Amino acid sequence: MSNKSALHQLAEFKSLQPVFDELYKSSSLSQRQREDSNGESLQKIKKHSRQYLAYLSYEIKNESYQPSKLTPFFIKKDKKKYRIICAPTIRDKIIQKAILKILAEKNYSLENSISHGFMSGKGVKSALDQALELRIKYPFAFKTDIISFFDKIDRGILKEKIKHRIKLKSLHSLINLIVDTEIEELSQSSSLKIKSAGVKVGQGIRQGMPLSPYLSNLILEDFDKFLIDQNIKAVRYADDLIFFSDSFEKSKEQNALIQEALRKVNLSIPELEENKKSIIYKPDEEAEFLGLSIKPCKNKTYKLVMPEKTKNKIRDNLSNYRNLQYCLANNITISKLLKRLEATKGGYEQYYDSLLEMNEINPLYDILRDLKKNIIIDLMKSSLSPDIDYSKLSKNQKKFWEIDGFDF
Repeated sequence: MSNKSALHQLAEFKSLQPVFDELYKSSSLSQRQREDSNGESLQKIKKHSRQYLAYLSYEIKNESYQPSKLTPFFIKKDKKKYRIICAPTIRDKIIQKAILKILAEKNYSLENSISHGFMSGKGVKSALDQALELRIKYPFAFKTDIISFFDKIDRGILKEKIKHRIKLKSLHSLINLIVDTEIEELSQSSSLKIKSAGVKVGQGIRQGMPLSPYLSNLILEDFDKFLIDQNIKAVRYADDLIFFSDSFEKSKEQNALIQEALRKVNLSIPELEENKKSIIYKPDEEAEFLGLSIKPCKNKTYKLVMPEKTKNKIRDNLSNYRNLQYCLANNITISKLLKRLEATKGGYEQYYDSLLEMNEINPLYDILRDLKKNIIIDLMKSSLSPDIDYSKLSKNQKKFWEIDGFDF
């Protein structure tokens, strides 16, 4: 048994090299070539990885390592709000992944029976399967989510959890440095977007860091334990929560218990039916969870279906491509567009194919097929002629525009 501290074990070359190798192997060519905010890329580091990792090892062992600020990427949620995903530098990714590796080796797993987000062997499918199974037995469903979960995490409480839950004391300072990592404000515009997203310096942990999912589950470990001890029928996927019972009153009681339990870690859920973020579904109502609905069927059973608002969201996400000026402004030619549409179509199909029965997935195929058809038709009208007669196009012309399988 090694007498070295966990920090020194983590910092050894034989610990860091496999982490870098896996990071390199799992990255695409474009990801390997992409430079981070330090001007480093996986491809560059690969050429001198031994020296690079040796210096990183030196920094960790001598406790001179400081994480770099995070590069923000903004994903538009609506007209005014943005979701922020943060990119750490390559060296910071390596260190965080090395921490996760040693925590796993030392059996610091946070797995339990109700949590499915960021858990080994679990995911959206296991969460939905468990929710479906529970609703058949307990038909009242109380759906909610934790308000601004990652950005509201109390760092003081989290650091106490790290101190008492993770007995590897030599890692505490290093993990706390990562907890305190902030976003690089690159411009006045990015500063305004960060502020509008509700992100505050000194509060929360940033999404995009490899260690963030583990830390988010750590802050909720006692909450999960409380639900299990109270025999509350629950499924949690990160900040998305759904609870089941056999009466409306019991669902209301669950709401009160959950509010109280989350207050202990300075987190909260919306009030019941406030913007419908917190809502109790009766047995004859569809209950939405993780982008799907648990729909009532005959004989008091339920099935997973795609709700109309998800279908509309898919339509909205692709609608910009119907505009020729949008495509030109974004340097999207017909070849790029067709590749993008096919990749998007494949992504949706792959995701939902694993979650839905075939008779529920077929309408999605129809939606995606019709969207592709309408996008191409609109672009043909804009770029060729608004009076184009599709019935008179030759077979080769239809094949070129990839509309040879469509009915007009």
